[in-house]
Amino acid sequence: MKFTSSLAAASVLAGVLASPIAVPKTSSVVERATLDAALFAKLKYYVQYSAAAYCSNNDDSSGTPITCSTGNCPDVQAANAVSVLEFDSSVVTDMQGFLSVSTINQEIVIAFRGSSSIRNFIADVNFAYVDFGCSGCKAHAGFATAWSEPRSAI
Repeated sequence: MKFTSSLAAASVLAGVLASPIAVPKTSSVVERATLDAALFAKLKYYVQYSAAAYCSNNDDSSGTPITCSTGNCPDVQAANAVSVLEFDSSVVTDMQGFLSVSTINQEIVIAFRGSSSIRNFIADVNFAYVDFGCSGCKAHAGFATAWSEPRSAI
């Protein structure tokens, strides 16, 4: 008898758990914006800086043009961007990148390589927020730690 009662209770519980959950309808609608071609081109241009940060010739040769033998940064090369400062293999997070200047585009760019090592990925998952630089400002803890390593040189 106990077995039958337990089986009946389990069946009811399974039915309840398997029932669809009512999801409330939201009244707000997310507006979509069109990305114009000029802004998209500019975003692609700056992505090339990040791509160039993966190239080994841009991590230990300050004062030289930003280049990449794999062809990842043709627009950056066309802008005659020159490395002013390079940083790589930081102790804790393995942050890598460079500070460059383009006299053609009259800009200074700090570019960071994306995640490519275990130390980078550990920093990525440290996603708590920490106080950062101004009253009420918060930053991703992993990036804040990564940024703290080259910050004084930059």
